Amino acid sequence: MIKRFGFFLLAFCFFCPVRAAFIEGAEDLPQMDELMQVDDLSMSFDAPEGRILQSYQQSETLTQKQVETFYQETLPALGWTEVKKNVYERDNERLTLTFESQKGLLIVHFELKTDAS
Repeated sequence: MIKRFGFFLLAFCFFCPVRAAFIEGAEDLPQMDELMQVDDLSMSFDAPEGRILQSYQQSETLTQKQVETFYQETLPALGWTEVKKNVYERDNERLTLTFESQKGLLIVHFELKTDAS
């Protein structure tokens, strides 16, 4: 009986879906595992006219190329089209990613705006 319970517990853990992390304020923008939000600099607003998101994420281990590749591969599956390097559009929204390095940290700035904003 205990062996069966252990088997079912193991099977449940193996097959249960893993909840993906999303950028705070944007439940439809995935967050890479090794990116951490810089809370003091991030903000988001939702209004009837659309939404605005400014999110700063940082990493000690990722490179700009790794982040760019992740979003180039991930965002199209969520309906985003890359219109130029690190600029994506979906419906009436535009997502821009910009990068900088500071003291060994990669800082990624996510800016999401509705066309009307």
